[in-house]
Amino acid sequence: MRILIIGAGRLGFELAKFLSTLGHQVVIIEKDKERCGLIAQELDVMVINGDGTNLKTLEEAGADKADTFAAVTDSQETNLFSCLLAKKLGAKRVIARIRDPSSEEIFKSLGIDAVVNPELTAAIYMEKLISRPSLLELVTLGKGTAEIIELQVNHDSPIVGKSVGEINDPQNYSIVAVLGDDLIIPASETVIEPGQRILIIVRTAAISKLEKTLKRKLRL
Repeated sequence: MRILIIGAGRLGFELAKFLSTLGHQVVIIEKDKERCGLIAQELDVMVINGDGTNLKTLEEAGADKADTFAAVTDSQETNLFSCLLAKKLGAKRVIARIRDPSSEEIFKSLGIDAVVNPELTAAIYMEKLISRPSLLELVTLGKGTAEIIELQVNHDSPIVGKSVGEINDPQNYSIVAVLGDDLIIPASETVIEPGQRILIIVRTAAISKLEKTLKRKLRL
């Protein structure tokens, strides 16, 4: 997949690094010449020193052939304009970073395929980890409507000795993995043992129901 990234700040750098390790063809456009040099030394990607809102620069970078075009500079105005230009040139999918959550609908109404707000996402993630200190890990899904949480099964847990089928409430939460010496994708008859770690997918609105089943608080 050919991916064109505008902005080689921290987000752009990490995005390019991750995508390149997956084997994608990554091109970065960055205005800062010194930053371009550093990126070129660190990553196996094409780096272009230029302005992502310049039509000629986008043409030279191959925006018309981009499967995905991601504008992730600190300026959401720059991101919007560059995405609109890339879309006009023929980029298949354009993604813009925003800083103001209220701009999401405006961006989408103008033809931007997707928007990301990493600061807001990070803040929401931190709040959940702070308010739910018993969690080992947490992943938010579906714009916050569901979560995957990782929990340690203590010896006194009420689910010890029960089967996954007995524990699950399919409309609200389900155990999707059991981690012990090995990773187990549980069947209905899989029995939970103390010391294991379990991954549960749960509707955010049903956290309180899961707390009653586990007889433990998952949030403050």
